Amino acid sequence: MRADIFLEIYRELEDLLEQKYSGKKLHYSSVVFEFLNSEDSAPIREKLDLCREIRNVLTHNSKLGGESVVEPSQTVLNNLKECIDFIKKPPLALNFATPSDMIMKASFSANVLKTMSKMYKNGFSHVPVLENSYFTGIFSMSTVFEYVLKNPENPINYKTTIRDLDRLLDISKQSENYYFAPRSLSSIEARKIFEQVQGKNKRISIIFITENGRKNERILGLLTPWDLMGDK
Repeated sequence: MRADIFLEIYRELEDLLEQKYSGKKLHYSSVVFEFLNSEDSAPIREKLDLCREIRNVLTHNSKLGGESVVEPSQTVLNNLKECIDFIKKPPLALNFATPSDMIMKASFSANVLKTMSKMYKNGFSHVPVLENSYFTGIFSMSTVFEYVLKNPENPINYKTTIRDLDRLLDISKQSENYYFAPRSLSSIEARKIFEQVQGKNKRISIIFITENGRKNERILGLLTPWDLMGDK
């Protein structure tokens, strides 16, 4: 019977979460409920909560007139197995990121005014400057503002390129916080990075994913907090 199979798989889930929370202070008596109320469960929360409710029915009111009250479908069994797979090995953050070839970006040869126009039309205040998918800096509205203040004798015109502003592209000079992470970064680890305050109440705005998390490596993807809001 699928009900027996379901309960057996659910026990595997509980054992897995017992290991996850071993030695940690819990807020709830159930490890499953503990996980459901953590940010880590967000992508599978609905599936897991449904499985929890089915498990409670099967455990406390399993029979009525000698017959099983609930018989989990194959889809429910599959969902429960997916929850276990997620807990064992969360999906990579790269799965949720914008791939390098789809990132809105600029290059040193790009015209500043045209880049600004494109950013304005698409609602972007910052874009990475990439050369052959390698990170060289961030171009932003504040970059232009700073350049104008520091170079009143040489205003931006239709010939000005991003290269002319290269000294202002350093991310240490930006108002936003950026982070470089390796390909192996999980979606759960990425969530925790975005949640951490980095100083002056500022959080990471963008995670750039490279092979080993180094700034001088080819950019594989760009991740924002919005990319992790829901199961992609």
